[in-house]
Amino acid sequence: MDQGALQSLVAAIVRGDAKAERTFFEYFRQEVEFFVRLKIGRHNMDWEDLRQEIFIALFKRMRDGAYDAERGSVGAFIHSTMKFKIMDYLKSRQHHQRTLQRELAVQTLIDADDPEQRVIHHEQLDYAATLLGQLPEPHRSILADYYVQGLPVHEIAAKQGLTAQKVSNYKSYALSLLQIKCKKTKYFRFKV
Repeated sequence: MDQGALQSLVAAIVRGDAKAERTFFEYFRQEVEFFVRLKIGRHNMDWEDLRQEIFIALFKRMRDGAYDAERGSVGAFIHSTMKFKIMDYLKSRQHHQRTLQRELAVQTLIDADDPEQRVIHHEQLDYAATLLGQLPEPHRSILADYYVQGLPVHEIAAKQGLTAQKVSNYKSYALSLLQIKCKKTKYFRFKV
């Protein structure tokens, strides 16, 4: 589909044409699906819901006048919307709860395995707690709120009286500090 046809399709969506929405969905469905599954994991069962949320957000943003043909292509508009929706998903409490559930499942397997693995795992946890305790505030409380409590960045920002960007910066910096300290040990690595 050429840019002119896409522009006409977007104009019809802005007017509320449901048939244009279906056409737009069918045309971009596979591309959005590919990127969603690439970013959140091929076997993640939430990919269909996230794909739907992306299209809903796209249609809403189009109707709200967020798309401007002079500032960029329809494809760029789709990709920016998709990127932010995927980031929201990955930062969401639901995602963190699933991650914690997977970690607990691994913990259960470790606990059920041999005693040496249990000792190593508990040493790693103790070491992580020690490193976390050595961080200055607000880094320590931000990491605890984010990873232990599962709070999203905007809730931590409200709780701490900071901007969401500042909380994100503190969190990244704290993880960098932990990563540097962990590189000196045999235990594990933190991903920043």
